[in-house]
Amino acid sequence: MDLHALEAALTRFQKLGASLVAISPQTPPNSRRSQRENKLHSLILSDPENNVAAAFGLRFAAPMFKNNLPLVNGDPSWTLPMSARYLIGQDGRILYAESWLIFPRV
Repeated sequence: MDLHALEAALTRFQKLGASLVAISPQTPPNSRRSQRENKLHSLILSDPENNVAAAFGLRFAAPMFKNNLPLVNGDPSWTLPMSARYLIGQDGRILYAESWLIFPRV
């Protein structure tokens, strides 16, 4: 749902010279399938083993639910990233950050 909301603003981002990029722990083939199924036009990068999420303090241990995370993410850790948004300037500085951490970080 979050990506759909951001996708709705994609044209406005592009008019301002900005890009919308999502980072997912899913394997690249699963991200592409998700992109097709959800009709997303923004770039989805793969974060194997949630290393980027961990670097930003966003990785958490997921409860084992019916989704097969090890298969979808190609990682046996049963971890997921918390949803977060960052506005990063062309100089690499983070200009805005927003996240919703509700589980303990790992």
